[in-house]
Amino acid sequence: MERIGLSPGAEIGGYTILAPLGSGGMGTVYRAVDGGGTPVALKLLHPHIGADPSSRERLRREVLALQRLRHPGVAAVLDAEADSTEAFLVTELVPGADLAEHVRQRGPLDAAALHRLADGLRDALGAVHAAGVVHRDLKPSNVLVTPDGPVLIDFGIAQSVDETRVTSTGFVVGPPGYLAPELVDGAEPTPPPTGGAGPR
Repeated sequence: MERIGLSPGAEIGGYTILAPLGSGGMGTVYRAVDGGGTPVALKLLHPHIGADPSSRERLRREVLALQRLRHPGVAAVLDAEADSTEAFLVTELVPGADLAEHVRQRGPLDAAALHRLADGLRDALGAVHAAGVVHRDLKPSNVLVTPDGPVLIDFGIAQSVDETRVTSTGFVVGPPGYLAPELVDGAEPTPPPTGGAGPR
């Protein structure tokens, strides 16, 4: 039976839910613990998405792509369940505020902090692109600010650059304001064509 939202204490796939962390177009992210008590982030796809074969195929592709990534600036994928109406993805739980919240609480970054953030993101995105993955949902709320540098989270619509897009005809997936310009034109998002992984 499909559940809309999970309450603290609920169990799914061997994980116990502790509290919600946030929600977006693809699903809701929860703080949870595994069977050994290790804290994790569990993203439960919205019921209508988890019930859709195309969306579940997107999750399978996401998991395969992200399992290739091993980088301190990218949250590691630990587990996933795609063959269920309660499809979910489990990643390491990274401590720290997201970039949007960090700026709301502390104000704009100074020049030195901004350069450190940009360098960290460039390095992380370089690793992502080298693995053949395009994040497709890069925005301030998906960048955690930690003492060791920024960490990319929530690859909810990540996709291997050599995979065919799995969406309905004419449907553009991505956050307004941060959408890759190629998607607006109906093309696939790509890493920068020459060197680096900085803004276009």
